[in-house]
Amino acid sequence: MTISFDERLKSSTSIRLLIVAGLTVALFVPLLLINALVYERQDRKDRAVREIGAKWGEPQTIVGPVLVVPYYDRSHDSLARKKEYARFLPEELHVNAALEPNTRSRGIYEAILYSAKSEFSGHFVAPDFSKLDLEPYRVLWNEAYVLVGMSDLRGVRDELTLSFDGENVPVDPTIGEQNIAREAVRADVTIDSRKKRLDFSFTLTLNGSETFMITPVGKTTRAAVESKWSDPAFTGAFLPDERNVRDDSFNAAWRVFHLNRSFPQQWTGESPYMTSSAFGVELLQTADSYQQISRAAKYSFLFIGLTFVAFFLVEVLYKSLLHPMHYLLVGVAIIVFYTLLLSLGEHLDFILAYGIASVATIALVVSYSWRLFTTEKARYSLAGSLVALYVFLLVVLRLETYSLLLGSVFLFIIIAAVMMATRKIDWYALGASTKKTNGDAPKKPDEGGDKPTT
Repeated sequence: MTISFDERLKSSTSIRLLIVAGLTVALFVPLLLINALVYERQDRKDRAVREIGAKWGEPQTIVGPVLVVPYYDRSHDSLARKKEYARFLPEELHVNAALEPNTRSRGIYEAILYSAKSEFSGHFVAPDFSKLDLEPYRVLWNEAYVLVGMSDLRGVRDELTLSFDGENVPVDPTIGEQNIAREAVRADVTIDSRKKRLDFSFTLTLNGSETFMITPVGKTTRAAVESKWSDPAFTGAFLPDERNVRDDSFNAAWRVFHLNRSFPQQWTGESPYMTSSAFGVELLQTADSYQQISRAAKYSFLFIGLTFVAFFLVEVLYKSLLHPMHYLLVGVAIIVFYTLLLSLGEHLDFILAYGIASVATIALVVSYSWRLFTTEKARYSLAGSLVALYVFLLVVLRLETYSLLLGSVFLFIIIAAVMMATRKIDWYALGASTKKTNGDAPKKPDEGGDKPTT
């Protein structure tokens, strides 16, 4: 007598287990698409933020001031002489910046902007060309200028005037210098070579987005930044020496010496890469939940596997019989959970979005499986397992520092629980038991039918 595939599926636990494992692997493909969707939405949000920043002001990095003094090279032919440039950095630089945060939206995406009012002050020492092996008569003192570089000149919002050696000097835009800044302003100054100290000061009002950075060009650089923003991230080459983050504001202070950075106080020729030593602050957007959604999606394959394990254990321990289609629909419901989390997370706080998506998914799966399992114990065991899984995922996402430790301990507990729950199961006899339970019962001989022979 030929046994159909459905009968084999009912009677063989091994075949059902292999099919469930195959479904788990097959569902990995839509999970990859979910991850791609998260990255696509994140990229769309980043593009919207960049477009807003391009009109308001990009992330700003300020370099300067730098004192530039031209000189002629050593050629004796006056017609062949080439103009070179010596660059000098301040002996002291003091920066006090106050950032006024602002937000602009494009569709559902929000960009964090700021308007920074920065006061720069300090002094240069008189340029010493002897350290550069240059004769004083080749120096063009009357062509000296001060250069201040920044990332985006479109962010400048007020007239900029430089006070240099007691005189107010107008400032004009100029072409940025390689390795200093891609955009810059310059002020032509007059240097009295007899003076030993050249004081300077200026106030810069600058619009920017997300990040505000300062390059420590002073031999000693002291900087202070404050803002009415509650979630700063101190970034760059140096962390602040002092910082105070409150619920509605923060302030921080840095002190950097020339020995801490990777470029000298004065040089000729090509400029070193100066912005590699920049430091500052980034205004974080706490409502941005893409990062947490991306981390949640990375657990999706494990999540489906553990859910299928819970269903299979309930099926085995409580003598129920599920079809692979039941597992497939449950797996699809879990995939829909991640799309629901992503779509809700774009409009709501992540915790609220996670709560709505997880409650909806658990309710759907439990209500679907309520008729599949005939005993109350099986139903509540499955519901408790699903609640524990979703609570575990939320805890792992919130405790980012200890996520690996917590995940490892949780998986160990899961494996131990599965081993303890199945240690008395006779897997060889399980197929026969399932066939007997779910197969056709032996028929009794009809009263008018043939009777068994003795």
